[in-house]
Formats: sequence, C-alpha cells, structure tokens
Amino acid sequence: MRWGENMRNLQGAVKEAERLCRKGVESGVATSVSCGLAGLVHGRMESGHAFFGRISGEDDADETGPDTLYDLASLTKPLATTLVFMRLFEEGRIGFDDVIGRFFSCGPDKSDISMADILRHRAGFTAHEPFFERLGPGDDICNAILENPLAHQPGRATLYSDLGFILLGRILEMAGGRPLHEQAADIYEEAGIPGTIGYLAAIGGHDKKFCACQYSSFRGRVAAGEVSDDNCFFMGGVAGHAGLFGDVAAVTAMCVRLLDIWQGRSSLPFSRETVNMFMKKGPHGRGLGFDHPEKTGSAAGSLLSRSSAGHLGFTGTSFWIDPDNDLAVVLLTNRVHPDSSNEKIKEFRPWFHDRVFQMLV
Repeated sequence: MRWGENMRNLQGAVKEAERLCRKGVESGVATSVSCGLAGLVHGRMESGHAFFGRISGEDDADETGPDTLYDLASLTKPLATTLVFMRLFEEGRIGFDDVIGRFFSCGPDKSDISMADILRHRAGFTAHEPFFERLGPGDDICNAILENPLAHQPGRATLYSDLGFILLGRILEMAGGRPLHEQAADIYEEAGIPGTIGYLAAIGGHDKKFCACQYSSFRGRVAAGEVSDDNCFFMGGVAGHAGLFGDVAAVTAMCVRLLDIWQGRSSLPFSRETVNMFMKKGPHGRGLGFDHPEKTGSAAGSLLSRSSAGHLGFTGTSFWIDPDNDLAVVLLTNRVHPDSSNEKIKEFRPWFHDRVFQMLV
C-alpha cells in the first residue's frame, strides 16, 4: 500500500523536512537548503516544500524562500538537455543511433560515437576539462572537445562526462533548429510547470533571488545570479551540461510530471513509452540521461527503490523519482558557497533521504 493513501504522511514528512533543512544549514552543509516532497494522495499527486537559510552567508542576506533560485548544475543534463532530446526523438529529428559525424566534421575516433553512448556516459570523453582557461574569445568549446583525446574507446566503459553533454547540447540546437534554452522553455510551458525553471537566457534574472555559489578565480568574483560552471559561463550561460536554474516548486513539479507520465496518469509533454525508455535503468547502471541509485552507498540513501531515476548536481542539488513507491524527493542547496571544497553534503544527502522516506512510507 502506497504511503499517499493518507495525507498526514505528506504533512508529517514536510514538517520533518523543515527540521532537516534547518539542520543542514546549522551544521554547515550550505547557507541555503530547500526540499520538495511529492506523492500519491487519493489518486493524485500532491507536493509540499520546505526551506531554511539565507541565499549567502551574510547576516543581512535575503532569507531562503519558495522563490529562491538555485544553480541546478548537472541537473541540467536530465531536466533540460535530455528532455529536449526526448522531444526531438518523438518528432523523429534525432535518434539513438545518430552519430557525432552527422553533425560535426571530426576524426575517426569520434565520428561514430552514438547519441545513446553520450546519454549513457559511455562515449569515451574525459570527465571535465577547463577549456575556459585555455580558449580565447571567439573560440568554440565544441571544437576543442572534438580535438581532445578520448579517455577510453567509445562503448567500452562508463565515465561520467560533462564534455559529451556539451556536445549534445549543440547537437540538439542543430537538430531542433533553435537555441537550447528556447526548446527547454517550450517543454516547461507545455508541462504547465509553476514557479521558475530555465536557463537565464529564458527566465532573466534582474528581479529574482539567487543563491550565491562558489568563488570563481576565472571571473574574480563569487558566482551569484550567473552560472557557476566556468565552461558554461564561457559559452554564454547556455550549455548541455550546466546552466539551468530553478526554484524548489518548479523542480518538484517537473519531477511530478515525469512520474505521472511514467505511471500512466498523464501523456504531456511526452508519451509514457518515451519516459519509460529514458528513465529505466540501463544495462550498465545509467539510463538515457538519468542516473539510478547504487545498491549500496548511494547519495539517495538506502530506502528509495533502486529503480528510482534521478541525478546529482555539483552545487549541491539532486532529485529522485521513485516509481515503486510513487514519490519524488528534491533537495536543493548551495553547498559550494563560498568554497566548493565543502563536502558535508556527502553525509547529509543519504541521511536526509532516509529520514524523509521513513516519514513518507
């Protein structure tokens, strides 16, 4: 029997989540912590949100609230880039077997790399390269990626990589005929997502409240109201691996919409077949653009089902969508402020997920 048969489970879990958010700030995990919980209540998805802290470590900084925007970092990969791929896939504009050579002129080591291998992080690209340090104005990161040596032969191993998704973002712009941020914005609008989610190029930023992130030596300032990832910043703030911002209500709502489609309760903005195809666990542990909890030692804790789909973000963000228990859990923090060497979230994340799951189920 799913927990959502009783509304009190959700109310109690949100109350516990408020305590956990406070605990996260007071223990130095981040200066701002927000979470979203959602589950099935009397046949429909309901959600609740909790938050605590300030958008920076300053005593006079704005308090965290429902409209606080977080740099979602690598949540961009599943919640923007992969969603755009899903849309173009359904429209027949791109497929899993399409290769990089269809879109770029490149050497034989990369021309036959497939979209499926990029989505599953099996393309052979290195994890990260500081291209922003060695490229100049007008240089193209995608060209630099295509010239960069591979870490391994495509399809032979899994290595999580920003580089593959940077290329994928550009490929989707070619296949879709429009900028990535516009294609993503259309999906959020069609899905009826409340709150704010999107690239800064789509949502603006002058009137919004952003969490501060880490100090960038490349820029000589703390990233706040601009993307924290330096490669993405070099690219103008829109990329396939980073650049997405969102508040807790919007990120939770997007997760709820994907769960509803996965469970057959909705068919917008994607078909159930497409969502199942992308979000189910793949043969090597990863889905198509989505990640899945490890059997042991997972950031998702020990209680969420291993068929859950989700992702982590470098700035201290995460989401997990659990089809077996019909629930979604979102955790948004700015754990990198002011120093990205702060790794207290590694202990906090699994503890947080286990605590809220115990309240929900």
